[in-house]
Amino acid sequence: MDRLGEGAIVREPDKPSAPEAPNRDWTEVKKKDTVEEPPEPPPEPIYKQLLEFIQSMWRASGSAVEMAQDINKVTLQERLAQQVKNEPLTYSDPKVKRTAGL
Repeated sequence: MDRLGEGAIVREPDKPSAPEAPNRDWTEVKKKDTVEEPPEPPPEPIYKQLLEFIQSMWRASGSAVEMAQDINKVTLQERLAQQVKNEPLTYSDPKVKRTAGL
């Protein structure tokens, strides 16, 4: 644009002065001779990957807690069973000293 309010003028890129010098004009539009392949679908978004990871960790921790509870339940039952075997089921007769008449 030359002045404010006037339209833009499309100009052709400058030709290099020397034939062996490359043209450094980045505005040059290159024509496509080959057919482009269709674009690949975008990869799965990060937030979906993170949600799946958190869900899998949640499930893994839940199963680990359940396993630990089962192990502790079994060992608690075994400990209680061993304690019951060691203790007598009835009390022994108490020995009372008797005093003769007061």
